[in-house]
Amino acid sequence: KDNALKLYSNLKKIKHQSNIVKFKNNNKILYAVNIGPYFYASEAKKNFLKIIKNKDYKDSYIIEYNFKNN
Repeated sequence: KDNALKLYSNLKKIKHQSNIVKFKNNNKILYAVNIGPYFYASEAKKNFLKIIKNKDYKDSYIIEYNFKNN
C-alpha cells in the first residue's frame, strides 16, 4: 500500500490523473496505480511511451477496460 501511495503522489506531481485500485488475489490484498482514463488507444499509447522513459515507471503496462452502457 505504501508503494502505491508513493507512486500515486509522484504521478500527481507530474500532472498525471491517477487512482489507486485495491484488489484481492490469492487471499492477498494488492494495490495497483492506474493512470487515465484514456478514451482513445492512440492517446493511451502516446502517454505510455512518455511515462516508460522514466526508469521508475519502466515496468508499466497498458490494460483495456470496456465500460458497459446500462
